[in-house]
Amino acid sequence: MPNPKPGDSAVWRHRLPDIFIPLLLGLLAFSILVGVAPHLQPNPVTDSGIFLYVGDKLANGSTLYVDAWDHKGPVIFYINALGLLIGGGSRWGVWFLELLAVVGATLLGYRLMRKVFGRYPAIFGSVMWLISLPKVLEGGNLTEEYGLLLQFAAIWFFVRAGESGKRWQDLCVGLLMGLAFWMRANIIGIPLAILLVLLWSAWRKKDFLAWRRIGFIVMGFFLVSLVVVIYFASQGALGALWDGAFYYNLVYSDDSPGRRLASIQVGLRYLSLLQIFAISGWLLCIFELVQTRSKKEAGYLSLLPVLIVAGPIELVLVTISGRAFPHYFMSWLPIFGLLSGYFLWTLIRLAQPAAKQAGFRVFPAVLSLALLFTMALSPILKL
Repeated sequence: MPNPKPGDSAVWRHRLPDIFIPLLLGLLAFSILVGVAPHLQPNPVTDSGIFLYVGDKLANGSTLYVDAWDHKGPVIFYINALGLLIGGGSRWGVWFLELLAVVGATLLGYRLMRKVFGRYPAIFGSVMWLISLPKVLEGGNLTEEYGLLLQFAAIWFFVRAGESGKRWQDLCVGLLMGLAFWMRANIIGIPLAILLVLLWSAWRKKDFLAWRRIGFIVMGFFLVSLVVVIYFASQGALGALWDGAFYYNLVYSDDSPGRRLASIQVGLRYLSLLQIFAISGWLLCIFELVQTRSKKEAGYLSLLPVLIVAGPIELVLVTISGRAFPHYFMSWLPIFGLLSGYFLWTLIRLAQPAAKQAGFRVFPAVLSLALLFTMALSPILKL
């Protein structure tokens, strides 16, 4: 048996947090999903029940939007069909897929924030969005719940592609955007923000690489869309797909500005604590990006524009229907969690002596203004 090296214990002490923290976060996600497991929730909520019914039809050979209909994109129904097949007709198979999606989103989100902001901001951002999840989960098995993994994965591949230069990772952003779009069109806020940021860089800076990245993302999106269109055309259900997944929702939506603003206010009330850190982090993102605009957009700086753009996009997309069901606001959790992690990271940097040399002298004033803004906003939102 080989003798341990003198530095082995120090190495293990260094690695232990990277093992146990994701494990604990995964257990937190698991404990939240236990609350919507079939044995505690024998009767599924309305939307989930419809997805299960249509999924069962698909598992038995029916054609979506022809033999079984609902006004959602096709992906959610095939997820339910797969879950029912895994569970032998039991809802436990679907719950298992829910668990994979939420735990996967938790671990990927933590890994992303750990990489960009460090360990403690990653813990903070992850815990904040997870403890907010039960407020908007509404029984689970909903499109936004599965979308959590797609949203975190999209931004993960964007950051990785920027560092590695591997275009297949940009292609993955497009594939994830396509899956999200065909599950529910208004959960594509993060990949849409990525595209807008790259478009700005391509146009403003004459950045040919940004054009290439856009091309791969768009290619991934259209590959998924092409598969969907070809499949439903082969089933003679292309028109039914349009009517069910798009036309009905256009009629269903309410474009009244007052109603849309009211739905944002309701969503912020559901996420009352999380939104304080998220809005403060968003304001600080803007300030830091302005301060560092002359620097090369590498590392965390490449992420800031996406966080800034994605915040308002997510708010707007959720309000398209003009309605304020709690689960609609689940799609805010990834971007709010990332902004919360950035908020704590800013506090940590302010405490470091090097902050003065890095142009952080006015950060305390901006931080105070950000907090005062969100606290002043709270009574307006009736938090």
